[in-house]
Amino acid sequence: MKIESEKLLEAKLKDHIKKLGGWSIKILSMHINGLPDRLCLLPGERLFFAEIKTTKKKPELIQKVMHKKLKKLGFEVYVIDNSEQIKEIVMKLGKKKLSFKDWYIKNYDRGGYLYPSKPMNLGFQDYCARVDEYLLYLKSKT
Repeated sequence: MKIESEKLLEAKLKDHIKKLGGWSIKILSMHINGLPDRLCLLPGERLFFAEIKTTKKKPELIQKVMHKKLKKLGFEVYVIDNSEQIKEIVMKLGKKKLSFKDWYIKNYDRGGYLYPSKPMNLGFQDYCARVDEYLLYLKSKT
């Protein structure tokens, strides 16, 4: 396996996140030790933390403790030490399922008038048809 520097991996992660329409923020903290290197924000209210390491390097104990705390709060934390891991994470996140609201807006709410200001003004049969389509969408993503 080719050794890749932390700097190179951070740049690759940043580029991949940008291609997904997201933002990769470098975390610099003078007051809290062990925080991951990057906070990655993605469309659809998704986020994760990334700890970047030179190939074959492992997180220090304080970093492992902080990762555990973040995971306990429900956040995803990835330790990345090669380009393949970045590709796997991007593929995984690219397959995330949309919520019904986001799916509906993407497929039906072209004018922006249903969300968030008004509830769905659909008849019961129309609503059921939309739910059926959404369930097919979910099935296609698994």
